Amino acid sequence: MVELAIYAFVAAFIFFRLYNSLGRTSGLQPNNHSQPVSILIQEDNNHDYTDIDIESVMESCDDNDKSIMNTIKRKDREFSLKYFMDGSMKAFDIIIKAFNEGNTQILCSLLDKDLYNSFLTEIEYRKNLGQVYEDVIVSIIYHKITKLKLSGNIAHITVKFISEQINFVKDQEGNILQGSTSKINKIEDVWTFRKDMSLLTSKKWYLSSIQP
Repeated sequence: MVELAIYAFVAAFIFFRLYNSLGRTSGLQPNNHSQPVSILIQEDNNHDYTDIDIESVMESCDDNDKSIMNTIKRKDREFSLKYFMDGSMKAFDIIIKAFNEGNTQILCSLLDKDLYNSFLTEIEYRKNLGQVYEDVIVSIIYHKITKLKLSGNIAHITVKFISEQINFVKDQEGNILQGSTSKINKIEDVWTFRKDMSLLTSKKWYLSSIQP
């Protein structure tokens, strides 16, 4: 269940684009998933309903946040915060890998329409350059909710990820154009996931925005 951009202008311009798409740097392949993506981002009707407290997974939690979470759970009796957090971390890895591979089928299943179209534009840009981007997640060292929002039936959960990554760009011959295949960077991403709570037959949460 889951409730549930590049590097410098010529070098800097490329960096700026990846920065905007994926996060920011401060300072080798992502894990393969044998499970179908749908399992990672949808609800599991067979879970045991043992959930975690919002305070344990939110940077700063007040009464309003608790109220929003309670409302989300009332609107969707099968929502589990634990499974949302687990699934969002898996989706983080899958989406970055799919983006770099240009795997539009996976991206279409995980992103909302506007963000998906933005990703398609960036994928086409990279393809025209004849460059290959690699963002290898070494570890996720921080993973917490920063904001909850409920507008009518549309729920948004914003999650901050701080990860250690290896980031580089290469040409079609494998020559490194930017970055390093061995340097580990600390990357911060803020991702917002969205779900229409009125769609009772759909249990999927979609990535709707990325903030650098």
